Amino acid sequence: KKPSIQEARRIEAYRGKDLNATLITWRTELRSPADRPSVELSGSPYFGLGMRFVPTMDKGDDFFNADGKTGFKDTNDIKSRWCAYSAKAGDKLVTVVMLDHPKNPRHPAVWFTMNDPFSYMSITPGLHHEKMTLKQGEPLVFQYGVALWDGRPQADEVEKLYQRWVALVKN
Repeated sequence: KKPSIQEARRIEAYRGKDLNATLITWRTELRSPADRPSVELSGSPYFGLGMRFVPTMDKGDDFFNADGKTGFKDTNDIKSRWCAYSAKAGDKLVTVVMLDHPKNPRHPAVWFTMNDPFSYMSITPGLHHEKMTLKQGEPLVFQYGVALWDGRPQADEVEKLYQRWVALVKN
């Protein structure tokens, strides 16, 4: 069968003691194949870059975002520039943060968060609300950051890392 879409993916890792977190950029470029003038993108609320956590992190509700919203009910299907989740991975408290680059289509991202039957977080362009058309010769580029902290950072610490990450990312 012929491909319906083409993807080029690049993952970049950043080092630096001043980051206070492990930090990567996930960059994906989507293109319509040469034999298709366009491709319509649609989908479920979680269609994007998603993260399912280790089982010891399941059923927690310590989600928080850039706009001061907390809990999965108040962070789910909400637009924000970043969203975080803190829980115990084994016996250690960790926080995973996903970041939406301001040059992404439909920034700020729409978030999918859940904690039952397991904890999950996904950064999305909101395709369940509005479809996107990928036209021949006009690629869609999404750049998302993922940061991991030992412990639970305060929202202002996450925001500081977000601003630093935006400055680091090359378009």
